[in-house]
Amino acid sequence: MGANIEFAIGYAIGFCVVGAIVFLRYERKMDRMRQTNVNLILDKMSFMSDANNKENGTYNKEETRSDVKDAVKYAMKKSHPDNGGSADDFRKFRELYEEMEGKGVK
Repeated sequence: MGANIEFAIGYAIGFCVVGAIVFLRYERKMDRMRQTNVNLILDKMSFMSDANNKENGTYNKEETRSDVKDAVKYAMKKSHPDNGGSADDFRKFRELYEEMEGKGVK
């Protein structure tokens, strides 16, 4: 009977260790995905800003502002803590979105 208890305890410990490893790998993957999303949004914003600075007239300024605003809103939703995002990222995007709203970007 002692061997069965030792086996059960070993199995439970192994199960907990494997569970912790899986959880930590999942969290690391989610962190990379969050950072990738933030980088993509920032790259798009940078690109749109560069497009706004050009005087060649090949873009629609209102459409560009709308695209950036939509991208910030999307990033804000994705970074919300209820969706698995970080509170700091959510606050940054919310502040940026509110600033865009305050400046009349529509």
